[in-house]
Amino acid sequence: MITNAGLNAIYWAYLGREPDQGAIDHYVGHYTVDFVADDILASEERQQYMAGRVTVAQQQAQTAADLAAAKTQLATEQSKSVGLVKNVADLTAQLSAANEDVKQAESIASDDAGKIHDLTVKLDAANKAVAAANATIQQLEAADKPVPTKPTGTVVPPTSQATNPPLTPPKTSTWLTTVVDWLVSALRRNG
Repeated sequence: MITNAGLNAIYWAYLGREPDQGAIDHYVGHYTVDFVADDILASEERQQYMAGRVTVAQQQAQTAADLAAAKTQLATEQSKSVGLVKNVADLTAQLSAANEDVKQAESIASDDAGKIHDLTVKLDAANKAVAAANATIQQLEAADKPVPTKPTGTVVPPTSQATNPPLTPPKTSTWLTTVVDWLVSALRRNG
């Protein structure tokens, strides 16, 4: 016949919690370890417990995928803004050079109006390019905010498990099967 300790071990292994008083009254001293293990394995509560563990794992995987996608998008946007900053620096250098050319042209030859006109056109084009690049950078900086990830639910262990856990809940079904088999065989030998 199953003992309190044996019932407690089977409940933790198969359901992730300790047995309630009704289960203790029902099983202890009335049934064998094999019967109790088979009965709990076939129970609806066991099916719900395992389905809940799968759902939590799926939610965690989706959250990790969402976070990875957000990080990738952020890195892409940051690399674009770095390229635009370089372009602005190049255009600023060109503008500065064009300004110097204009000053030199004005001081060297006041009668060389054609050259001054060409340099003024280049200067205007460079000013427009710098203004456009600055506007693009401002748009990227405004868009360069962290992408929020959707919150996922968390699983809160039952109160009895949180305050008095005699056995750590399993992390994988393979590990769980090994532990349960070991517990059942130990209970069969001893109980």
